[in-house]
Amino acid sequence: MAYEQAMDLLMRGRYPEALLFFSQALQMKPDFATVYFNRAFTYNLLGEPQKAIQDYTQAIDLDSGNAWAYVYRAYAHGVLGRHIDVVNDCGKAIEINPKLALAYTERGYAYFQQGLFREAAADFGEFINLTPGDSSAYFCRAIAYSELELHDLAIADLSNAIEVNPKDCGAYFCRGISYHNLNKYQQAIEDYTRALDLNPECKEAFENRQIAYSQLATALHQIMDSSSVKKARTRTKVQALLWKLDVAMREKQGLKHPADEDDRMDNKLLRSPSK
Repeated sequence: MAYEQAMDLLMRGRYPEALLFFSQALQMKPDFATVYFNRAFTYNLLGEPQKAIQDYTQAIDLDSGNAWAYVYRAYAHGVLGRHIDVVNDCGKAIEINPKLALAYTERGYAYFQQGLFREAAADFGEFINLTPGDSSAYFCRAIAYSELELHDLAIADLSNAIEVNPKDCGAYFCRGISYHNLNKYQQAIEDYTRALDLNPECKEAFENRQIAYSQLATALHQIMDSSSVKKARTRTKVQALLWKLDVAMREKQGLKHPADEDDRMDNKLLRSPSK
């Protein structure tokens, strides 16, 4: 009876009361692994990871084949910053149940916190295989790839994340960074702009876009100065790009661009974006 009452209270979000009834149930039956497991789960919900770990350990001692007990104990270890313990517990859970997706993502986070980005990417990949269509998994693996400077792979994962969730501001912003790291300034600008459209308060996207504008202008000027650019038609195309870049940057800054566009183009007056 006490256990049923505890579960009812747990489902209704009345966690402190649920703990009392779980404890009563254990007084009547001290070797009840399921009660330890659910009381530990309740401690996790209440933000008491150390007590949760103690109860999950009791549950595992009584039922060593419970993969979920290892995963949730790993989560509690993670809250306390014990990343090696997270890796060990998730590894045990995976031994018991290789298809337990949550074990891979929890271990992936722990690897990431330790700077083990290849291992993190591999675990997020396993999570993706087991739960296709989860945008957060693509995002996490992309960040690991980015740390490894595998920016093409990061872009591919972030594109998948955006396909699943087209309103993910963070995915656009991070993909913009990856494009930026590959010196693909135009694509970076487009992604920073999309991130700002979704979240106008994203200061980092605005600042990075300003840098990308400046770097793109510099690259175009270098092309103009290159001895390989000899044909007038090619120079005109580059000039047109520089003009559009100047106009776009001014508009993003809320500035008006000069009205004498034709004169500027006729006079081939090239200028860098305003700072």
